[in-house]
Amino acid sequence: MKKRKFIFNFIMKNKIFFVLVSILIIVVVFTIDVFNDKTLSEINEKQYTSEIVANIRKKYPGLTGENIKIGIIDSCIDNTHDDLIGSIKKTVSFISKNNKSNVVYSNHGTQVAGIISAKDNDFGIIGIAPKAEIYSLVAIHSNGIGEIEDVCSALRWCIENKMDVINLSFSTKISNPELESLVNEAYKQNTIIVASYNNKKNVSSFPAEYDNVIGVKTNNKSWFDFNNNVVYAPGKSITTIDKGGYEYVEGNSMAAACVTGFAAIVKEDCNKKSINFSNSYFIKQIEG
Repeated sequence: MKKRKFIFNFIMKNKIFFVLVSILIIVVVFTIDVFNDKTLSEINEKQYTSEIVANIRKKYPGLTGENIKIGIIDSCIDNTHDDLIGSIKKTVSFISKNNKSNVVYSNHGTQVAGIISAKDNDFGIIGIAPKAEIYSLVAIHSNGIGEIEDVCSALRWCIENKMDVINLSFSTKISNPELESLVNEAYKQNTIIVASYNNKKNVSSFPAEYDNVIGVKTNNKSWFDFNNNVVYAPGKSITTIDKGGYEYVEGNSMAAACVTGFAAIVKEDCNKKSINFSNSYFIKQIEG
């Protein structure tokens, strides 16, 4: 009881709302039966292309997310991974100074980055937008927990540096005024913000529930659905992990990464055709 009281007093004293972003609780990443060990063992010899990547390439031939800036607010991305080398343009940590380490690896950031932008290099996997510019914005600890003030600092950096797309593969049960204000500010400059819902039913999920955010849950298809202001996307995939590896994953976080990669493709298409890139236009491409 004393320990619980200490933690509660610490939070209230510092006025910090903890973002409950747990790979175990919210993301639910685990092995998928639809893939077999043979596929995983062969990806260093023959590049694995998921169905969603193949379908996006068919609909948007020749588009790779080139010159599109994506901010991934998460744990640190392993920029030494052979499938991500050169894709990670910058790593910035927003972890509070009172923590022992300001660069935190936990696989999650690297998993998200692989789905979005693993390179087209004839081995491993290929991401949806392999030529996108990725910015690793570290605001999540290795235990899957982050502080809302760190997330807000990372969002502010994204706004100041004019990210085209922002990926938030986590959620909190408590709405926060500063978080919502920053989301709205990013929306006004036509930045697409993609966030994952909590996997549990009847649990609030912010920022996914904000009006100006693309909230994402998983489906079992090889394309996207849009229903009741929620985007449903494939959440099952092989992706990159820290220290050069690969693994099978599933969850709303990975579905959000899938939507983020697609947003980069649509943004590139808009740039080439001089079309205004916005949430409403993007949803139309999902519905189509």
